[in-house]
Formats: sequence, C-alpha cells, structure tokens
Amino acid sequence: MTLLFVNSIGKKKWGGGEKWIINTAIGLQSLGHDITIGARKNSILARKAKNAGLKILHLSYNTDFSLYSSLKLAVYLKKTKTDVVIGSLNRDVRIAGFASRIISNGPKVIGRQGVQLIKKKWKYKFTFKNLSDGILTNSNSLKNLYDSFGWWDNNFVKVIYNGITANGSAKSTFDYSTITSINEDTTIILSAGRLDKQKGFRYLVLAAKYAKENHKNWKFFIAGTGRQYTYLSKLIAQHNLEDTFFFLGFKESIHPLFKRADIFVLPSLYEGMPNVILESMLEGVPVISTPVNGAFELIDDKKTGLFVPVEDPKSIYDSIEYLVQNPEKRNKIAQKAQKHIEINFNIKESVKKVNSYLEEIISK
Repeated sequence: MTLLFVNSIGKKKWGGGEKWIINTAIGLQSLGHDITIGARKNSILARKAKNAGLKILHLSYNTDFSLYSSLKLAVYLKKTKTDVVIGSLNRDVRIAGFASRIISNGPKVIGRQGVQLIKKKWKYKFTFKNLSDGILTNSNSLKNLYDSFGWWDNNFVKVIYNGITANGSAKSTFDYSTITSINEDTTIILSAGRLDKQKGFRYLVLAAKYAKENHKNWKFFIAGTGRQYTYLSKLIAQHNLEDTFFFLGFKESIHPLFKRADIFVLPSLYEGMPNVILESMLEGVPVISTPVNGAFELIDDKKTGLFVPVEDPKSIYDSIEYLVQNPEKRNKIAQKAQKHIEINFNIKESVKKVNSYLEEIISK
C-alpha cells in the first residue's frame, strides 16, 4: 500500500498522537508499504520522521479548510497513487477528503482520533460522512461517544489500542539533582504532557501544596511545554512551591526520567488513550490517574494503578501518600501493570491490526 499520514499540528507540538504516527509508520514500512508523513516544515514531527527514515511531505495550511491546499494535495495523491490518507486533525480530514473526492479513484481517507475532536454539530457530521471513509481511534469510550451521534453504522469507528515499544531498556537515567537537591529519602513524582488546561496540572500543583504543608520530602516534576507555563509558574509562586515543583521542558525521550521516578501522576480532565501512561506502566513506575476515557480502559483500580477523581488535588495527595507508605503494595501494582502492558499493548500486534484495517478499508 501507499500510505500518507497527515498531521498539521504546530511546529513545536509533540504528544501521544504524533508518537503513534511515527511508531505505526515505522511498523507499516517494515511490512513493505510505501509511507510518507505530511507535516509542517521544521516541525518536531517532521524531524522525528526524518530521523526514522520516513519520507516527508511538507504542509503549509493552518485554516479549517483551504481549497488551494486541497487542489495541491490532489495533484500529489494522483501522482503517487496513494491508497489511504490518515488525517490527524479535523482540517486534515477535510482537506484530504476533498482532494480525494475531486480526483478519479482517489484514496480512502481515515480520521485518526486519540482525543475527542468531533462534537455533535453539523460541520463534523458533514466532514466525516462525506469526506472520510472511517475513523480509527484507540479507546472504546471514544467509539461509544461517536456512535451515539447516530451518524453511521457500528463499523465506521474502529478501535485499535496503541502499541508501545519496550524502550524501558534506555541506558541513561535522568539526574534530578541537577534541578534541585535530592537525597535517598526524596520521593520523585513525575508527570508529562502539554501544559494545557486539559492536562489538569493545576491540581497537581495544589497537591504539592498539601505535601509542603505536611512537610513531605516530595519533589514534583513535569516534562513538557505549552501555553499554561506562565499560569502554572504563577500558581507555584503563589503557594511558595519553587523548591518543590519544577518544569523540565520538552524531552526528546521521557524514558530516562522514569528510571529515578517513584510515582507517575496524570491529572487530566479528559484524554484519549494516554501514551504516557502506557510508557510509565511499561517502565515499572506506578501510576495515579483520573479515570478519563482511555485511562479507564488501561488501569484496573488498585491493581494496576490508582484512580483519583477529576479536579481533586487532595485525592492526588492522599494517593501519593498511600503509595509512599505502602512500598510493597506500590511494587505489586507496578509489576502487575508492567505485565499487563507487555501482553496487551505490543507494538507489533498493534501495527498488524492497523495493517489489516487499512487493507479492509481499501477493499470496500
């Protein structure tokens, strides 16, 4: 097959969806398919794709729809005889879908959704009923939501869980003591993701406030960048947490951070299938998360992780304290979680399922 993954996300943005593209594209290319990644020039995604040995198509549009971009893409699709386009954002699906419809025997167009990007509004119904051939997602909760709109049959939205590679073998260990003073008794709490409201980092900061008030030797770290950096920095200063809460910025690889982390916390308000939870569980770091969307499908509460209510910093604090005070229970949770991910979220199996799905889409 000749496949084009299209993702017009901002140049400096990188997350689970972009990671899925790279991992899946590498896997499909190893099966002999012709793969190209459509991304913004000089974006993190383009750089990662290039480093992975994948071909790149530079994208220039940044509006919800561009006729010029669709016409330009149509020429490319016809020339390369592309079989399937997998679009990440809604505008990617619109532009690719229109391009496909204006050429004879155009490619199939699939929307790949890791978080909720569709609402029950006419513009989304028009886009996906008329300009796409299906939706690929990584959580049953998202499929159930989309199917509830009543716009398509039960087969239109396909669920395939993210696969993950065993990068837990990363040799390097991040030295947190380069950021702040750390001793053997310090508990390191790690989180990661874009600094957006969606991720709920405000509540992790407030959990750190409880820790400081109770004189806990805990240090909090977030890997990632985003628009809420200034807001969160002010919140940290407001509660005098400058010696407790730290930002690590964007990290090419998060795996060295797990090597010394004791607990991983994801306080998101909503999610798709959070890749960072998969990574943490595979690395043997116990996870505390809100029970949102894909996280609910990943974690068996109190067996492979702990759930806390959304927007509840006191519960985050209490759960961290529980794990700190019960090291045997913490280790048991981490071990069960690691085994669960190794068995059920293998990258090779995920790629095989995506491959079969795309073949099925083409054959229709």
